[in-house]
Amino acid sequence: MFLFEIGVDLGSSRFRMYIPHKGVVINERSLIALNELSGDIMSEGDSVENIIGKTPPGIELVYPIKRGVINDLDMAVHMIKKYITGRTGSSVLRPKIAMTVPIVLTEVERNSLLKVALTCGARTVKTIPSPVAAAFGCGIDISLPNGRMVIDIGASVTDIAVMSLNSVVCGATVKIGGDDFTSSLIEGFEKHHGIRIGYLTAEDIKMNHTNFSKEFSVGGMSTGIKKFPHKVTSNAGEIREMMLDTVQHLGEGINNVLEKTPPELISDIINNSIVICGGGAKLSGLDRFLKTRLNANIKIAEEPEFCAVKGAVNVFKNMDCESGSMTGVSRDRSES
Repeated sequence: MFLFEIGVDLGSSRFRMYIPHKGVVINERSLIALNELSGDIMSEGDSVENIIGKTPPGIELVYPIKRGVINDLDMAVHMIKKYITGRTGSSVLRPKIAMTVPIVLTEVERNSLLKVALTCGARTVKTIPSPVAAAFGCGIDISLPNGRMVIDIGASVTDIAVMSLNSVVCGATVKIGGDDFTSSLIEGFEKHHGIRIGYLTAEDIKMNHTNFSKEFSVGGMSTGIKKFPHKVTSNAGEIREMMLDTVQHLGEGINNVLEKTPPELISDIINNSIVICGGGAKLSGLDRFLKTRLNANIKIAEEPEFCAVKGAVNVFKNMDCESGSMTGVSRDRSES
């Protein structure tokens, strides 16, 4: 039977799949709409995104992955199986799958991810920490005795790793991601303007209004005793202020890893720059904040959201980089 390798980035926000020589073939929302009464799947992927916060009673939105681990096993299996069989065809029944995982993962969490992939018909499944995969994906050679730091900012977790000689010297999984920036805006508008805005509105503000001086209008529902539709005016400075606490917590998590890094590797990191990737790396101004906070140069990877999935298949060539065989990483997930 003919086999080939597939890279899978099973994210909390998006499911991505990469096939060598074909590129990224799947980039879909990790979200499924269920009929609560019958349990039938009504819609999934990107087609569900526009109904977030708009669903009527009887429709449940299911996130198969949360904070980098399996949240709903059956839905995760369904999602992966559909995308893999849809792209590989019936002639390729048992591909080799390389799956990105948080850098700090318990054995129970890792085994759940492996079970999902094997249930979907994979012949071989390897897991690789997402910042290691991202390093490969953006062309960083971690086999050298030269310290490199990669930060993969996902939707719900950020994975941080300092690497050298094909090993993670120190790293952490911080439970902060792009969705936390979005939540901070929802909370900020309620606190400072007395209106409640939805997820999609907050997401649009985060991506499109953090780097411009021009004021803009935001509509929502007032939170007073008498609730009514209300529109307020905001600006980029206020938006950045609303997200500041969340970004500072992220900076603290990164700094904690740097404090555990050997001095010689710190010198390498300063010379090489810190590379940030993942969808969260696209947040305007984040690189400048981290440069000031960490006192180090920050480089945003090219196509940062695709670095990890593109690099995942390298685990088949670099077995030392498989999750579970890395060194210097605590098995407890950070609550930062």
